[in-house]
Amino acid sequence: SVVELLKKLDAAQNLTAFDEARALIAAAGKECIPQSSPGATDRWVDIFMARHFSVRRAGKTLATVGVEFNLTRERVRQIAEAFEAVFRRSPAISPSLDRALEAVARIAPCDVEEANEQLGRFLGDGAGVESLISWAAIIGNSATGLRTHRVRRRLRGNLVDVTLVEHTQTLSWLRPLINHVSRDTLMFGCTNVLRIAGHLAISEEVAPGRESIES
Repeated sequence: SVVELLKKLDAAQNLTAFDEARALIAAAGKECIPQSSPGATDRWVDIFMARHFSVRRAGKTLATVGVEFNLTRERVRQIAEAFEAVFRRSPAISPSLDRALEAVARIAPCDVEEANEQLGRFLGDGAGVESLISWAAIIGNSATGLRTHRVRRRLRGNLVDVTLVEHTQTLSWLRPLINHVSRDTLMFGCTNVLRIAGHLAISEEVAPGRESIES
């Protein structure tokens, strides 16, 4: 029995964050509708997963999930709230999620799409950084120190909206940094770390350091 338990623990430790989330949500489903058939429980799990998990965003809207499963927006909301209530009562332990978010923290600040591509082996096939940060909050893991932030950048002469993932402590200087870089490159065609560090020191009274500025 001990050997079998250790095998299960080892397998759980090697799950991706997405697979771990599905296992936790499936367990919560048994509490949400304990007298239901396995097929009905699986459907509820699929609805909740669709609501909160996506590769590119933090899940889908209530209306979108409703159309997908032939339900009203209100019914989707009720199902999602039933799962969330379970996690509020019993916050989940999530080593795979912790490992994935620690990996994200090591490369932040960065473009969310770049993080999804680089860290796919930790995240899993069905989840991106944005949905995992949101998922961490649902299960009571508020110590991630990460958040996403949308900015506008110029790419090949066009303005495009980009989502960055960043440490909460960098929010005070990250936007000014982007503004300084954008202004320099528009005026002079280029810039450098020393010049940007000077801007931040004078205007924001912060000194993030070369490594942070370059990343």
